Amino acid sequence: MPTLDDLPPYRRAKLLWEFAHLGVAGVEEMVREAQACWVPRGDRIRPRAVLGDDGLYHLAGASGMVCTPHYGKPEPTLSGEGIALADVPRQQQCRQYGKDSALHHWPPPHARTAAVRRMRAALVEALGPDCHLCRRYPGAMVDHDHETGLVRGLLCALCNRSLEQCPHVDNCPKAEYMDHPPASALGLSYPRHLEWKPGAARRTQVIGDLGFDPFAEWRLTRDG
Repeated sequence: MPTLDDLPPYRRAKLLWEFAHLGVAGVEEMVREAQACWVPRGDRIRPRAVLGDDGLYHLAGASGMVCTPHYGKPEPTLSGEGIALADVPRQQQCRQYGKDSALHHWPPPHARTAAVRRMRAALVEALGPDCHLCRRYPGAMVDHDHETGLVRGLLCALCNRSLEQCPHVDNCPKAEYMDHPPASALGLSYPRHLEWKPGAARRTQVIGDLGFDPFAEWRLTRDG
């Protein structure tokens, strides 16, 4: 039966960080009794962007609108045949959630730094523009291994948000992705100065829940 200590040091630290409110015993139990991780599956749905009478472009599929109107507002009337999602200005995109997580169908915004833009372009050229884990939504985030800095792939916002919450040592699509990154052969390294850094307020809260900073232990393991 897997335990928390069977995870690589960074994954152990991140899991403790994410679920500090459960305490170490609670996170240990989560690893022991982990249920299958949810990963979006199925063929990529490619909706059209159709202009509504509210001035926004809405996502429309074969069975109607994919996105939903703001709460309390009537459903907009759509007109026209639709255009490619990439041609819609961001300020005119309907950003509402709907069935099939409509928000995640829109193309991602341009990365803020040239280094990340170059990495994203290399990933798209080598492995395609769709999420390299679920293949259902456009790849939005350049994902990397925090132990080595090695870029692992391009993830949609859904997969990127939940990847490091995976409690499985193996036998899970997310664990397999992390153990065998699709982009490893490209040898791309994520810029160190762009690394995610824990916030001070959250760190204080985690230490209060656990009694220690899990990333301090990880840094000792990494640097020692």
